[in-house]
Amino acid sequence: MFKEPVLVTSVGASGSFESDGRPSVYTQALRLLECKQIDVRSLLTHKYASLEDVKRALTTDIYASDYVKGVVVL
Repeated sequence: MFKEPVLVTSVGASGSFESDGRPSVYTQALRLLECKQIDVRSLLTHKYASLEDVKRALTTDIYASDYVKGVVVL
């Protein structure tokens, strides 16, 4: 007998899915952001002005004690 292989990933978190296949937790999170019930600015600890800066972000900055989330602003 052969069982169908199953791919298990962390994408989608836990919970149900919307009719379009998106995880419900993502849809709920986006709604909270759109309604400004969550302020994510405090989570953005590092900003980068170019794609070239991403190398530094991934090799050095992510290990900084104050690093939470970085964003590239073009």
